[in-house]
Amino acid sequence: MRSLRSYYILGVLEQVATDIKRGFLLLAREDNQAVGVAYIVTILSAEHCGLVAWLEELYVTPSHRCRGIGAALVSAALDRARAASIVAVDLEIDAEHSRVESLYQRFGFSRLNRTRWVKVLN
Repeated sequence: MRSLRSYYILGVLEQVATDIKRGFLLLAREDNQAVGVAYIVTILSAEHCGLVAWLEELYVTPSHRCRGIGAALVSAALDRARAASIVAVDLEIDAEHSRVESLYQRFGFSRLNRTRWVKVLN
């Protein structure tokens, strides 16, 4: 039985997959098996004066890491963002995932001097 969280995650992903205004999903496959995903949401940003993509999730299965799949997903996400006239792409890196910093730096991302905060409303 799926957890309640999995149920809600599937609902969110279904909304993105069916409404281009919400963002987009990219799937990396090998031999018809999913091995990676990029999940991008979009917002209208006053800071950037236009449509901005938020790279919500970039995930590659552990057995397929260090094979260029993450780079291919980032490249495809940036291409798709440019094609959609998105003016910027934001992302965050969890403190324990600092290894991925070099991947984003290769694509021209730069570190912002900010601290992210959240208030969960449930």
